[in-house]
Amino acid sequence: MPIIMPPLMLRWRPLHITIILLGVTPSVWAAEPSLCPSQTLQPIAKSLEPPPASSKAAKEKKPGIDDGAIDIHSDHAKVAVNGDADLKGNVVVRQGDREIHADEIQYNSKTNAFKTDSSLEYEDPVVKITGNGGDYSPALGADFRSATFDLQQRPARGTADAMKLTPQGVIDLKGVRFTTCPKAEESWQIKAKSVTLDTAARVGEARSATVDFEGVPILYLPWVSFPLSSERKSGFLYPTIGNNSRSGFSVSVPYYWNIAPNADLTFEPIEYSRRNIDLGGEARYMNSFDRGSIHWNFLPYDSVFDAGRSHLKVSNAMELPGNFRFTVDAENVSDTHYFEDFAQGPEGTSTAFLQQQAKVTYRDEHWNIDGEIQHYRTTDYTLAEADRPYSRLPSLGVTADFGLGSAEQLRYGFQSEVVNFHRSVSPVELLSDGSLQNVCFRVPNPCINGWRFDAMPQVSLDFSQPGYFVRPGFAWRATQYELDNTQPGQETAPSRTLPIASFDTGMVFEREAGSHNQRRVTLEPRLLYLYVPYRNQDNLPMFDTGLPDLDPVELFRNNRYVGADRIGDANQISVGVTSRLLDSGDGRQFLTATVGQIFYFTNPRVVLPDQWIDGRPVPTETPRTDNRSDFVAQVALTAFQDWSGDIGVQWNPQTSQTERAEVNVQYKTGGQSVVNVGYRYQRDVLSQAELSSSWPVSDAWNIFVRGIYSLQDHKSLERFAGFEYRACCWKVRLGGRSFVSNRTGSSDTGVYLQLELTGLASVGSESDSFLTTAIRGYVPAENPIRQPQPPPGLR
Repeated sequence: MPIIMPPLMLRWRPLHITIILLGVTPSVWAAEPSLCPSQTLQPIAKSLEPPPASSKAAKEKKPGIDDGAIDIHSDHAKVAVNGDADLKGNVVVRQGDREIHADEIQYNSKTNAFKTDSSLEYEDPVVKITGNGGDYSPALGADFRSATFDLQQRPARGTADAMKLTPQGVIDLKGVRFTTCPKAEESWQIKAKSVTLDTAARVGEARSATVDFEGVPILYLPWVSFPLSSERKSGFLYPTIGNNSRSGFSVSVPYYWNIAPNADLTFEPIEYSRRNIDLGGEARYMNSFDRGSIHWNFLPYDSVFDAGRSHLKVSNAMELPGNFRFTVDAENVSDTHYFEDFAQGPEGTSTAFLQQQAKVTYRDEHWNIDGEIQHYRTTDYTLAEADRPYSRLPSLGVTADFGLGSAEQLRYGFQSEVVNFHRSVSPVELLSDGSLQNVCFRVPNPCINGWRFDAMPQVSLDFSQPGYFVRPGFAWRATQYELDNTQPGQETAPSRTLPIASFDTGMVFEREAGSHNQRRVTLEPRLLYLYVPYRNQDNLPMFDTGLPDLDPVELFRNNRYVGADRIGDANQISVGVTSRLLDSGDGRQFLTATVGQIFYFTNPRVVLPDQWIDGRPVPTETPRTDNRSDFVAQVALTAFQDWSGDIGVQWNPQTSQTERAEVNVQYKTGGQSVVNVGYRYQRDVLSQAELSSSWPVSDAWNIFVRGIYSLQDHKSLERFAGFEYRACCWKVRLGGRSFVSNRTGSSDTGVYLQLELTGLASVGSESDSFLTTAIRGYVPAENPIRQPQPPPGLR
C-alpha cells in the first residue's frame, strides 16, 4: 500500500501517549530557522497554489534524456578514424537542461554512448548526482557507481551503491541512504533497498525502507512515496497510533487526494479497538466566486455507545452577482455526548449549541438586506427544553440609510426585521423532586411560537467638525406579533409602539507630549441623553432578548437589551470620558482609558421576566432603586515596548461590590517568547486565574506552560506543561495535560511525545494548533499550514 510521508501529526487523546514518527507531506517543504551550521534550505513554496498560465505548455514538455541535440565541450579531444573519441579536461556534455561533467570521457560513435572511470557529475532541474564512474547513452540512459545525489528543489540528499538513469528521466537507485540533515550533523536517515525518482512526474518511491534516528531504527516501511518538487501529490499519509481509556487502542491511516490546484481532500479513517471504525475526513475548495470546506466523522456503529455516531461541519461563502452573497455555516453531531467522547479539550465539551445557518445578504451604499434560516443543535444535555434557543425559520432584515444636503447632515432611514420563531418544547417537565410541571403556564410561556415584525424609522442630524460633534435623533419603534400555542386568556397578536429620542454630543481635546513632542494625548468627553417612555411589555414573549454585559459601548446604546422583545424605558444621561496616548508620527495607540456611567432622572421600570430553575421562578434582572448605573472602566495598553494588556471593571455603587472584572497582561519579545497572565471574575458565577507562557531558555530549548484555576471552586480546570528541543534537523516535544472533559466536572489526562524530522514536515502539526490556541500570542516557527489558493488574478 503506497504511503506518502506526512508531517509529525499530533492527536490529543485522553489518558494515552501518541507518538507520530515522521513524514513527508503532500504539500510543501518548509524551512524553519535552522540550527544547522551550514545548510541552505530552499524557499518555502505555497501549497494548493494554482498553476501558472503557462502550465499547459509545461505539461506538454516531459523531461527526458532524449529531448534535444547533444553538445560536447572539453579541453582536449582525441578522435579516431571511426569517430570514437577520448575527451579529457573539463568535459561537459549537454542535452536540453541536463549536463554531465567529468575529467575524462570515452565516446563510442557507433552507440552514441559515453563512458568514464573517473568521477562525474550529472545535473538537471530536479536532481544533482555525483558518481565514481559510469556510462551514458541517449538511447539506453545512464549508470553510475557509488553515487551521491542532492535534490535541487528540496533540502535533501543521499547516497546509493548503484544508480541508473533511464531516457525518460527515471532514476533507479540501489542501496540508498537518504536524509535532509547536513553532512556535519546527520542525526537521521532513511535506508532503502531501492528508490525510484521519476523526474518527469516529480515523484519518488522507496521500497524496504527503514528510518534510523541517532543510529536506532524507529520505523520500517515496505513501500513509501514522496514528491520531488513543491507540487502536491496524492497518496497515503503516515499512520497515527494512540490509546485512551474511552476508546481503547486507535490507529489512523489518512489518505490525501490532490484533486486540483484549488481543491483537495483528506480521508482519515480511525479504527478504535473499543468503538470500531470512524470514517472521517475533510474536503476544501476555492474558485473565483466561492470557497468552503466540509469536515466529517462517521462511525457506522460505536460499540461503547451502542449506536452510530457522526459529526459534520460545513462552511461556504459564495459571491453572487449584483452585490449579493450566500453563506452557509452549519455543524451537527449525532448525539449530545459526542464532544465529551471525541473532543480534545474543555473547549469542545463546553460547547452548548451548534449553529446551522444559511444566509443571503445584499449590500450597497444605502441598503443592507439579510435573509437567513438559522437553527441550533443543543449539545448541553443539562439544559432544559424551555431554556434552549429558538430557530429563525426564516428571518428577513432590511436596513436603509440616506443623507440629505451637501454634507449629508440630515440622515434618515429605517431598520426592520420579520422573523418566524420556532422551538419544540414538551409541555411537561420533570423536576428534581420527581414531580411534573406544565411549563406552558409559566410567564413568559416557553411553548409559544410565532412571527415577530419589528420596524424602526429614524431621522437624525449630524453636526460634526474637527474637535466636536452634535447628533440629535428621533425614532419610532413598532413591534407586532402573531403567536401560536398560547394559553387561554393570552393574547395571540400583542403589539408595542413607542418613540425614542436622543441627543448625542462629544468633544475631542488633544495636546502634544513627550520630550520631543513625539506623543499626542487626547481627552474625549461624551454625553448621551436618551428618552424612551415606559410601556408594559409583560404580555410579550421572550424569543431572543437578553441583557448584555455593561461596558463603555453599551452605555451609549438606545436600548439596554439585545433583541426586540424588550425595549428599556429611559430618561437618562450617559456620561463617558476617554483619553488616548498616541504616536504623533504614525498615529499608533499606546494607551487608552475609558470611564463611564449612566445617571437616571427616572429609574427604569422594564425588567426581564423571571427565569425558571427546577420549577421555581428566579429573578433575571433586579430593578434599580438608585439614580445611577454601575460604573464601568476599561484600560488598554498596546504597542508599548514588549508589553500589552487590558483591564475591564464593572462596579456597583449601590452595593459597593464588583460585578465583573477581567485583567489580561502580556509580555512578548518574539514569536515564541510570550507570557500571559489573566484573571476573570463575575460575582457569584466565576473567579478564575490563568497563566500561560512559551519561552525559549536557550537556542535549542523551549518550554510551554498553561494553567487555569478556579478560585471559587478551589479546583484546577486545566494544567499543561511541556518542552521542545530543537536540534539541527530534528526536534522533539514532550508535554502533559490535565483538563475538565465533561459537564460533570471529571478530568482527563493526556501525555504526548512528538518527534519531527526537519525538512520532512511541512503541514502545521496539531501541536502547533493547540499551542497557538492555548497560549495567546504564541507564533510557531515558520511551518505554514496548507491553504487553498485563489486562481491567478483573484489574489
